[in-house]
Amino acid sequence: MREGLGLTVKEPDWLDQPCLTQLGVSAPTMLKWFEDLNRGRLYADQVKPFNFMLVAHLAPTGHPEGTDPKRFVLVSPYSSDTARWRQFHWINRYDGNQYRVEPEHGQRDP
Repeated sequence: MREGLGLTVKEPDWLDQPCLTQLGVSAPTMLKWFEDLNRGRLYADQVKPFNFMLVAHLAPTGHPEGTDPKRFVLVSPYSSDTARWRQFHWINRYDGNQYRVEPEHGQRDP
């Protein structure tokens, strides 16, 4: 509306943040998504039952090339530190491949 009146528009700071949902790790199958991540870590640093995780929501065309959008859900251990979200290695819960969340598109980690 301000733009239509010729006034400046300041975008909110959170506008470029990924769209995420907090979800509880409430089933053994959910815990399996983090087996690779947990391997070699101290118990205190592992994702455990009843911890929380983050689920990334992608734009309809936001899936990396060569992935099946119906079998592509990125999850990561929970953190409230928004600055860390793009640094995480997000895991596709269907195949265990890791990705980074980017503003425009996901990129598979080498």
